[in-house]
Amino acid sequence: MDTMATSIKSPKKRAAGGVQRDGRFSMTIEPQGQVVRGTTVRFGGVTVVAPKPEESAVKKQLAAGKRAVSQLKKVLVSPGVRLQKTPDTPIFRADPRDASLVVRVLNGRSVRGRFIQGQFVPLTEQ
Repeated sequence: MDTMATSIKSPKKRAAGGVQRDGRFSMTIEPQGQVVRGTTVRFGGVTVVAPKPEESAVKKQLAAGKRAVSQLKKVLVSPGVRLQKTPDTPIFRADPRDASLVVRVLNGRSVRGRFIQGQFVPLTEQ
């Protein structure tokens, strides 16, 4: 396993006379030894230096990503929503005759009503 070196430095003065954005410290994380092909990422006062992955690993991950996208595309382009429901699961929809009501379909039976304090109340019970 590669080891990483971490160094924490006090704020440096900038050429314009100011201090670093975070104003407290900066941190650099880099692998031990010399990095032949590396990449540097900075965010805030933290700098991370890491070796670039091998070209074969990049190509392998790109191919895996393309396969995942092609499988996902098959699912995303089909319209509609599939509901996995059990027989005792109520389905609610807007009442086409009255916009202030909803219709609950439960076990093949439709009942008109409305929600009061988060609970469905049929019209006959109001």
